[in-house]
Amino acid sequence: MSRQDVEIVRRSFGAWNEGDVEAIRRIYTEDVLVAGGSGLGGSLGGGDPIGRWVADVREPWAEVRWDLERIFDGDGVVVGFYRVFGTGRRSGVEVARDLAAVYRIRDGLIASERSTSIARKPLRLPGCSGPTPPLIDRAPVSLWPSTSAGTLLV
Repeated sequence: MSRQDVEIVRRSFGAWNEGDVEAIRRIYTEDVLVAGGSGLGGSLGGGDPIGRWVADVREPWAEVRWDLERIFDGDGVVVGFYRVFGTGRRSGVEVARDLAAVYRIRDGLIASERSTSIARKPLRLPGCSGPTPPLIDRAPVSLWPSTSAGTLLV
């Protein structure tokens, strides 16, 4: 992997945070394979796959942002660790989720993105004698808002 591949992934975070669908289209292959945090799995396919993907990911949120914390290349992939913050469109509830993603680059574009939730050190709540349950520490994938997966909508 080259420094250019790392920069492509870094640019994708800026495009997603700006909600710039045209910039996102220029960063990903049209046949991108997606798995994990977006609630999608496999090839996006169909007409305007990138536009639909962006709309599906952003739809449940009044506000959403992705903060890239660490990024590096290794063994033919780019790996990124990031935190996504969102405010539910319907509930107004603010949530945060830590993720790691592995990206494969083809011809200067992101050809696959596989993400998964990661755990940080458990939090302590005031008045509790022990660490918070894992559900409060981070939302598991099955509870993360996703219109595509038909799970909890905030």
